Amino acid sequence: MNYLINILAGLLTIILLILGLYLFKQRQTELFQQAAAKNHGLNRVFIILGTILIVLAILTAVAILLQSVLWLALILICDAVIVILVPFLLLAAFPQNR
Repeated sequence: MNYLINILAGLLTIILLILGLYLFKQRQTELFQQAAAKNHGLNRVFIILGTILIVLAILTAVAILLQSVLWLALILICDAVIVILVPFLLLAAFPQNR
Protein backbone atom coordinates (compact mmCIF):
# COMPACT_ATOMS: atom_id res chain seq x y z
CA MET A 1 0.00 0.00 0.00
CA ASN A 2 2.88 2.34 0.74
CA TYR A 3 4.25 1.99 -2.80
CA LEU A 4 0.84 3.00 -4.20
CA ILE A 5 0.91 6.24 -2.18
CA ASN A 6 4.42 6.94 -3.47
CA ILE A 7 3.34 6.30 -7.07
CA LEU A 8 0.34 8.62 -6.76
CA ALA A 9 2.43 11.31 -5.06
CA GLY A 10 4.98 10.94 -7.87
CA LEU A 11 2.21 11.44 -10.40
CA LEU A 12 1.13 14.55 -8.49
CA THR A 13 4.72 15.79 -8.64
CA ILE A 14 4.76 15.43 -12.41
CA ILE A 15 1.40 17.21 -12.74
CA LEU A 16 2.53 20.09 -10.51
CA LEU A 17 5.76 20.44 -12.48
CA ILE A 18 3.89 20.50 -15.80
CA LEU A 19 1.39 23.10 -14.51
CA GLY A 20 4.13 25.26 -13.05
CA LEU A 21 6.22 25.19 -16.21
CA TYR A 22 3.13 25.89 -18.32
CA LEU A 23 2.21 28.97 -16.29
CA PHE A 24 5.81 30.13 -16.25
CA LYS A 25 5.94 29.76 -20.05
CA GLN A 26 2.59 31.50 -20.64
CA ARG A 27 3.91 34.84 -19.44
CA GLN A 28 5.46 35.33 -22.90
CA THR A 29 2.59 34.05 -25.04
CA GLU A 30 -1.07 34.87 -25.41
CA LEU A 31 -3.51 33.11 -23.13
CA PHE A 32 -7.24 33.53 -23.56
CA GLN A 33 -6.62 36.36 -26.07
CA GLN A 34 -4.77 38.36 -23.43
CA ALA A 35 -1.09 39.20 -23.86
CA ALA A 36 0.59 38.66 -20.51
CA ALA A 37 3.69 40.49 -21.70
CA LYS A 38 1.63 43.69 -22.04
CA ASN A 39 -0.08 43.31 -18.67
CA HIS A 40 2.56 43.50 -15.94
CA GLY A 41 0.18 42.38 -13.18
CA LEU A 42 -0.79 39.26 -15.08
CA ASN A 43 2.86 38.61 -15.91
CA ARG A 44 3.68 38.78 -12.21
CA VAL A 45 0.82 36.41 -11.32
CA PHE A 46 2.09 33.87 -13.88
CA ILE A 47 5.64 34.11 -12.50
CA ILE A 48 4.53 33.75 -8.87
CA LEU A 49 2.07 30.90 -9.46
CA GLY A 50 4.47 29.06 -11.76
CA THR A 51 7.27 29.35 -9.22
CA ILE A 52 5.03 28.21 -6.36
CA LEU A 53 3.88 25.15 -8.30
CA ILE A 54 7.45 24.22 -9.28
CA VAL A 55 8.61 24.59 -5.66
CA LEU A 56 5.68 22.45 -4.47
CA ALA A 57 6.61 19.78 -7.03
CA ILE A 58 10.17 19.74 -5.69
CA LEU A 59 8.96 19.59 -2.08
CA THR A 60 6.60 16.73 -2.94
CA ALA A 61 9.46 14.80 -4.55
CA VAL A 62 11.62 15.39 -1.47
CA ALA A 63 8.79 14.23 0.82
CA ILE A 64 8.50 11.03 -1.24
CA LEU A 65 12.23 10.40 -0.91
CA LEU A 66 12.21 11.05 2.86
CA GLN A 67 9.58 8.32 3.35
CA SER A 68 7.98 10.34 6.15
CA VAL A 69 4.22 10.06 6.32
CA LEU A 70 3.88 13.29 8.30
CA TRP A 71 5.84 15.40 5.81
CA LEU A 72 4.09 13.78 2.86
CA ALA A 73 0.67 14.47 4.41
CA LEU A 74 1.56 18.12 5.09
CA ILE A 75 2.91 18.64 1.57
CA LEU A 76 -0.14 16.96 0.01
CA ILE A 77 -2.46 19.26 1.98
CA CYS A 78 -0.47 22.30 0.81
CA ASP A 79 -0.57 20.97 -2.77
CA ALA A 80 -4.33 20.55 -2.65
CA VAL A 81 -4.94 24.04 -1.27
CA ILE A 82 -2.67 25.75 -3.80
CA VAL A 83 -4.01 23.79 -6.77
CA ILE A 84 -7.57 24.69 -5.76
CA LEU A 85 -6.64 28.38 -5.47
CA VAL A 86 -4.78 28.66 -8.81
CA PRO A 87 -7.86 29.01 -11.07
CA PHE A 88 -9.41 31.60 -8.78
CA LEU A 89 -6.20 33.63 -8.63
CA LEU A 90 -5.90 33.53 -12.42
CA LEU A 91 -9.50 34.67 -12.86
CA ALA A 92 -8.98 37.51 -10.38
CA ALA A 93 -5.84 38.64 -12.24
CA PHE A 94 -7.54 39.00 -15.63
CA PRO A 95 -8.99 42.44 -16.26
CA GLN A 96 -12.74 42.70 -16.61
CA ASN A 97 -14.21 43.41 -20.05
CA ARG A 98 -16.44 46.44 -19.65
